[in-house]
Amino acid sequence: MRSSFGPYRTVAVVTALLLILLPGILGAQLRSITAFTDYSLATGKRMNVETASAVGGGTQVRFGLSEEFAVGFSLGYKLYSLSQKDQLTAWNWDFWNNRYSITIRSNILADPNLSVQVGSVQKIDMVPAALTADHTLALSDDLHLISSLSAGAVFFSRRMFIVETWTKRFPAADHVFTYSYRNFAPNKKGSVLLASPGVTARYRLFESAELTAGARFTQYFIVDGLVGSQEFPFDNDINLTIGLDFAY
Repeated sequence: MRSSFGPYRTVAVVTALLLILLPGILGAQLRSITAFTDYSLATGKRMNVETASAVGGGTQVRFGLSEEFAVGFSLGYKLYSLSQKDQLTAWNWDFWNNRYSITIRSNILADPNLSVQVGSVQKIDMVPAALTADHTLALSDDLHLISSLSAGAVFFSRRMFIVETWTKRFPAADHVFTYSYRNFAPNKKGSVLLASPGVTARYRLFESAELTAGARFTQYFIVDGLVGSQEFPFDNDINLTIGLDFAY
């Protein structure tokens, strides 16, 4: 059985190798490590997605090539919440489409005192990993503006569950019994490529610490050769970040 943590393990190994090899390959020195949190909003949606937004965070490591130019690597995590038109049917879950939904309708028709409310919740776990090149413009001694361009990949896992709330009425006893539970659909996993221009402002708080705030536009590329790529539900998103940078 293939481990569900395979893509995450691959990203961790690649990250470690880059952190070890980049300084030597580029003749660069470690410049900063940034821990950040972010909010994302999908803009170019696919597959009848109606809304999609995420919270997340990550780490970026930068190596200086000169006073103005730097390269680096970022690794993060995003949890997207999204709604998709007719998402239960669109999931193509054979158990639901061919069996369970029919069973529900049969039970309702057979018992007039039985009713149900069926809803669904969809999430996406995303692990973006990217190489970054940036340029720093000094606006003052303490305030810098950094323009950057990143390229990499996103490993994702879409998951969905059904929330069923059943109500059974007992007219003779004047009693109503209600209960609910969840049914989990099979996950949809895959990866897509990304390219992302962005701009970040950095303000020096202390000698070795800076507050950062930035915005980024990310374009995702659906590639047939990547497993599960066609299951990715949007083309691009806008990302806002706040972080704390530790300079070296």
